[in-house]
Amino acid sequence: MNPFLTYLPLAFLIVGCASDTVVTETPVMMVPNTAGTTIAPQRVGAVRNGEILKAYKINPYIDPNNRKIRHDGHTIARVEQDPTWNLRPNNTSELLDGPNTQAPLSAYAPMPLTTELQTTLAQQQRYSAAILEVAKAQDNQLKTMDKALSEMNAVAQQNAELKAHLAKVQTDLEKIKQEEAAAKEKQETKATQDALPFYKKWVK
Repeated sequence: MNPFLTYLPLAFLIVGCASDTVVTETPVMMVPNTAGTTIAPQRVGAVRNGEILKAYKINPYIDPNNRKIRHDGHTIARVEQDPTWNLRPNNTSELLDGPNTQAPLSAYAPMPLTTELQTTLAQQQRYSAAILEVAKAQDNQLKTMDKALSEMNAVAQQNAELKAHLAKVQTDLEKIKQEEAAAKEKQETKATQDALPFYKKWVK
């Protein structure tokens, strides 16, 4: 028996069953190719760090390979750091030159202030303002006390000078009184001698 004739009905059966199957095509979204956006020069620093160049002054030197050769001093420029990508720009939430392809990192975002934290901060600000007012008032009091102390020192110095002057005046008065008493006593002695008879003036 021919094997081909044996499997031929089976093949027609498979083809007949397959013809009843409905094939559904899944649409594929095709994204059109878009041209890149040129980053503005003023925005380049926000996405990439430029290279760092430094200039060095070289003094005159002798050639290390030939001691008979002298090189004049000159200036060289050296690349200290190659250009690198700026992974921490000033603003990671928005890129003005194109769409944002990555969400901003939460580590760079400021922590939102809760109501309790805002209340605490406001209270601390009030405390700081009150402390500043007290410090200002104390400073004014110290200035007033310093002024009063200076005035008291001036008055004390004036009193000391006045006391010294009064002491000098009293000393001068005592001296004048003593001189007047001595002069008066001398005058009285002379008057007494003048009143005696002439023959008694020579008798002691």
